[in-house]
Parts: sequence; structure tokens; C-alpha cells
Amino acid sequence: MGYPRGELLLAHAQKYPRPSTKSNKRHISVRPGVPTTASLSFPTLTLHIQLCAESSTRYPFSLSFRTRWFTMVRAKVARDAELGESRDKTRLVVDRIPENLSQDVLSRAVDYFFLCYGHDYDPQATCSFFDLLPAMFAKASVVSPLYKATVASAVQVAGLHSPRHGGAAMAHVVYTDAVSSTRNALRCPESSKSDEMLLTTLVLEAYETTFRVFRSTQSAPRLPTHLLGSIALLKHRGVLNYRNSLSWRLLIATRTRLLRHAWQISNGITNIQAVRQIWQCAEGVVPTGPAIDTDTLALELACLRHAFCNKETAVEASDAPNHCANGTILSSGPEIDVLLSRAIRLADQCSQWYASLPPAWRPIAAAAPRGAVSIQSNNGGQYTPPTVFSNLFIANSYNRHRVTELGALCLVIKGLVESDTANELRDVHLPSWLISRVQSLVDDICDTVEFMTCDVKVDGLHNVQTLLTFTLSDSSSSMGSNHTSPIEVKHARQVASSGFYMAYSTLSAVLELLGGGLSYRGMAPSMMCEGQKQWIEERITKLGSIFSPKIRRAM
Repeated sequence: MGYPRGELLLAHAQKYPRPSTKSNKRHISVRPGVPTTASLSFPTLTLHIQLCAESSTRYPFSLSFRTRWFTMVRAKVARDAELGESRDKTRLVVDRIPENLSQDVLSRAVDYFFLCYGHDYDPQATCSFFDLLPAMFAKASVVSPLYKATVASAVQVAGLHSPRHGGAAMAHVVYTDAVSSTRNALRCPESSKSDEMLLTTLVLEAYETTFRVFRSTQSAPRLPTHLLGSIALLKHRGVLNYRNSLSWRLLIATRTRLLRHAWQISNGITNIQAVRQIWQCAEGVVPTGPAIDTDTLALELACLRHAFCNKETAVEASDAPNHCANGTILSSGPEIDVLLSRAIRLADQCSQWYASLPPAWRPIAAAAPRGAVSIQSNNGGQYTPPTVFSNLFIANSYNRHRVTELGALCLVIKGLVESDTANELRDVHLPSWLISRVQSLVDDICDTVEFMTCDVKVDGLHNVQTLLTFTLSDSSSSMGSNHTSPIEVKHARQVASSGFYMAYSTLSAVLELLGGGLSYRGMAPSMMCEGQKQWIEERITKLGSIFSPKIRRAM
């Protein structure tokens, strides 16, 4: 899931331009009441979304059902608080819910949620479950766990974009009821194996993850509870995971959610291996596609990284002569040679992925640098123009795959350095093509950042030159601008709901892999161009400030 942005994001947006001789900052005048800074990083267009007008035809969900259900939930929680059956924390949450909520507040939150994430997803470009959610939500009963979980996520997203509506407290109440309903439904053998139940756990996991990112002040180096529940359901469902296309897509979506957390979670290998086994045990034709193949390779990388980590741990526990003080040196021998072979094979598979892409996936370089120019390339230190794609999710699939290939190449470098004990440290040299490939991947990732943050204008394809602010508006103003095309609106909407976090996650992964200079046995070859690491760090800091605890508490 790409995470939502809102007025708060734009209020704190500052530009960190790539190396350039010209400044591109502008003073932006926006609607009164919208927080601004003296100069914003992105040319900004405030767009009022009239939810009721557009979404009443796109998402014809029953308002009366939602209103009655929320009234019932509020009454139940308030009654429990009065009887002393809930904790003080829950009572505080109830007290914080605004009393003057309009009857359609939940309806508008749900419509807003699907407006942000109800894109026309290309199944070849993303493995997200959000393309399945609108149809399954529309069919769900108003008292079903899926319905309640979706409403909780919708209220949470609306609250992040418009914190003045008290969405955090309201979302917590709805979420608590959704979890309770899910537990009750899991007791039924039939419903516990249903596609709807598996999707419910994925929606709840998205809620839990969003809370960690935007609201929690403590890091949680563990897999989300609801994701563990999703994996348990996959094991419980057995052959039902391969029953039809919907079941397959839910399996694919669960694997994707796991991989998004596996990068930060070192102790999740048991679950990674379990999902890998479920995937490999499928009978018949296994779905394929660029995004699916990317996840398959990322799954192999996660297992291979764990194997390298286990080797390091074994060395750390021993008194081997080649053991280094920091405990990160692998012992030479057949085992490291096997790991090196696996890493080389994985890197080769990653390189073959690009050749299988359809023509519509090919990136397009802007005719000339526009806005913020790219970082210096390897080609004589010259500037390169930003790269654009036919949609945001293709760009993200490219970057996720590039990070996977970078991870594989880093393991290759690590294995090469450690496998040859016959040479002294000064005699160990890395192949120039290997370093060049790493640098090329980093350049390619950096060249997509402008497109993924709307900080680029490209004639002929998207002509993106605005960043849209999503606001919950009670006015009846029309949506959009006469000067904004539907393609611009669609792309900027995707950027606001997903693109910023996509860019943040990708750059963070690059810095984690290469920020330390790949310092193995004293070797620290430069894998990034001059100024590149600094630019990445600045961009991560800027985007990371959006998700900082200080700002989350203010929301």
C-alpha cells in the first residue's frame, strides 16, 4: 500500500534540488486556510474533491447501512465505557469523537478512500489487493468483518488527509469493532477459509502499518500482527489458494505485503519460507507478469540474505582465524562458494527481467531537463533528464526490481571479497563491470524521483507540472481545473496517495544497501557518483519528515 499524503505533507515540502546551476523555487499562493511555506518544493495546485458528486456514481454503496452501523458501534462503545467494561484508553477515545458528526461522514470517508486508492490498476504493474477491494466491499454485508475493516481504513485515511475531522479517534473505534468481528468469524470453519476473510486480514494489516508509519512514535521491528494472520490463513486454506483467479490474486497480494516488511524485518524468514513453499506447491499454471516476477525474485533475495546472515552468525560464534571484530566476515570454503553462486544466478535472473517487459513498460526520457534535473551520471559527469513512465505503478515496479538487483549484486560483491582467502586484502579487486552496473542502477532510480513526486514537466506524455492537495470539502465546487487534464489529475492523485512513500521507501533501501560503501574487510569501493549520496540523504530526510513522530503527534 502506498500511504496517503495531505495538506500537512505539502505544508512541510521543501525542495532539495539535484546539482544544478539554476534554482527552480517558486512562491505559491494557495487557498486561504491551507498551510503553506514561503516557497514550496513542488508547483502546487489545490484541488477540491467533491466526494458526493463524483463517487455517488462510481461507488454506489448504501449510505443508510453505513449510518446505522456506525450509530450502533458508537452506542455500543459508549455503553461499554459507561459500564466500566472498557479501559480508560477506550473511554478517552470515545470522548474524543466529535458529537456533531454529519450522518454521511462515514460514507464520505469511504468514497474518499476509494477515490484515492480505487485506481484502474494494471495487474501486470502491481500486486496490490486494492484493485480487488472495491468490488468485494460492495458485495459485503454491512456487518461483515471486511466491511468494517474497510470503513476503519477509510476513516483513517480521511483523517490523515484532513486531521481536523478527528479521524484518528473515530478510526480506532471502527477498527476495534472490525478486529472483534474478525475474531468471531475465524471461529467458523467455512468463513475462515473464504477469500473475503483473507482480504479482511490484508485490509487490517494495511491499517496497522499505516498507524505505525503516521501515528506510532515507536519503531516495531516485527511483522504486523494481521500479516501473520494472513500467512496463517494461507496455510489453513491449502489448495483453496489456487482455486481461481481471485484466490491467486489474494495469494500474490499477501506475498507482496510480506515482502514490503521483510526488508526491515530480519527475523521474519520463517514466514518468508512458508509463503515461498505455498507458492512453489501450486499445481497447474502459475500466474506470471512483470510485477509478479519481481516479487518472486525479491522472495529469493530475502531467503539468500538470510543464508548470508546465518553464515555471519556462525562465524561470530566461533574463534576462526579470519573472524573480524565486527562479526560480519564470512569464512571461506564450499559454503560461501555455494552462496556466491546463488547470488550470481539471482543477479543474472534480475538482468533478464528487463528483456521480458512489454513495449508499454519502456521508460521515456524527457527531451530536455525540466524542473529539477537529474543527478550527474557516470557519463563524464553530465546531467541526465528525468525518466517518465506510462503510469506510476510501472515506475514503482521498475524501482522495486532495481532494488532487488542491487541487493543481489551486493551479495555477489560480499561473496567475491570473502571467497578468495589465497589473496591478501590488497590483492582483492572487484570487476569494473560489477561496480558500473551498481552505479547504473542507482542512477536509474534517481532519475525516476521527479516523476514519482510530480516534480517534473514532460511534454507529450503526462505534462505533469502540478502536485494536487486532496482535501475533504463540504462545498459543491466542481472538481479539477480547466487547465488540468484528466491524465494530469490521475497521475497527481496517485502521487499524493502513493508516490511519495514509494520514492521514500526506494531511496531508503538504496541508502541501506550502499550508504556504508559496502565496507567488507576494509574495502569501501565507491558505488555512487559524487554528490549522489548526499542528494539521496537529503531527499530521504525531506520525505521522512512527513512521517516523523513529531508530525504524527501533531496530526
